[in-house]
Amino acid sequence: MFNRKHTTAFTAILMAAALLTGCQENTEPMIGGAVSNENLAPAAAPEVPVSSAPETIIDDEAAPLSAVAPDPSKIIIDCTLPDNYPSQVPLLKAGLQKFEVGVPEKLFLDDAGLVLDKDYYVYDHPEEDHHVYVDKASDLLLMGYGDGHVSNYDRLGNYQYVSIRSAFDCYKMTNFFSDTALEGFTAEDAISRGNELLAQLGITNTGTPKVWAITADKANEYIASQTWENKDGTPQNVNEWTADDEVYFLTYPIAFNSVPVSTQFVNRGYGDGRDGSFTWNSGSYIELTVGKDRIATVQSYQIFSEDAEITGTADITITPQQALDTIIEHYNNSYFREDFDVTPVTVNSCSLVYLVDHNFDTDEYTLRPVWEIGVEWKHNAVNCSETYRHLYEDIQNIGVEFDYVDAVTGEAHFDAF
Repeated sequence: MFNRKHTTAFTAILMAAALLTGCQENTEPMIGGAVSNENLAPAAAPEVPVSSAPETIIDDEAAPLSAVAPDPSKIIIDCTLPDNYPSQVPLLKAGLQKFEVGVPEKLFLDDAGLVLDKDYYVYDHPEEDHHVYVDKASDLLLMGYGDGHVSNYDRLGNYQYVSIRSAFDCYKMTNFFSDTALEGFTAEDAISRGNELLAQLGITNTGTPKVWAITADKANEYIASQTWENKDGTPQNVNEWTADDEVYFLTYPIAFNSVPVSTQFVNRGYGDGRDGSFTWNSGSYIELTVGKDRIATVQSYQIFSEDAEITGTADITITPQQALDTIIEHYNNSYFREDFDVTPVTVNSCSLVYLVDHNFDTDEYTLRPVWEIGVEWKHNAVNCSETYRHLYEDIQNIGVEFDYVDAVTGEAHFDAF
């Protein structure tokens, strides 16, 4: 295992990027145990209308009947395919959520004495105001928002929440942080409080969140595996977590017509991708860190408002089985580098989602249906070259990615191999 160095400077840069762009170092929330929030009404705000993806009917005795036989040395199928997906979904042109000025300030900056500066940052969209609040005493960012994003950070001093969440997303550590519940604080409580906050912000078109419990034991194991330094390179004292520090990580998707928008970021290539024909498909999500006594952090990217324009109708002509067959055929014919010591790829999820196409020339966001296939594999980075080793420096040696098959045309993109 190879340690990554963590510095306070890196944390400050990470948070600056999150505030100014509405995103964080890595933007791929992971596959996790989804906890239903049906019938959970917020305590002090109108109930959030939640549209969730169609439920998958699970039959433990059933296995996918593939037209293409999987090569067990390359790919293993460990998922149940959905059988109640819609036959049609609307094609959409979406716009970014706009926040009422003053509302995020009221929700997040209750102690005005800590807010010593307010600046307006302009980057891709010069016509927009971006509200950013900084604590000059600590030189740390507290909160920021603009069209399509809002971020808030715990000013009680535990920025390990940000560092661990970043590593969780970047290295896809859902297998390492595998707990589903905390003592004395339920996931349902965390979801209810998350629903309340989103309703107060005016965000109403969310899907069912995925939830992970971050226990003190696991957090301390991760902290001990890293090297922590101050800006000047001196060792940084990092306090061990106690039960009071335990939190839930929640990732909410934006959803339309009971179909969630993918939370993933994809560089999509056509053919073998070598001709440079790539387009950028950006995800949409809201991430909350919910503690026992507060919502410690809020991070988000590309929050779409509920009033998307319907531009047409897409017939779902590709079945989940056909999408799976495409994935099987690809991995049957894949070459796995020996220096990665990769085990067979395991397919562990399949769901219908909207994928976002962002046209940077027109600044338009269009949404179309795809089958999102979750895959994971174990690897050993010890023998990797230095060029690739940094991609696999996590403490679990498990890779998690998503592959995509267009639900209308059958065109495929593979993110893993």
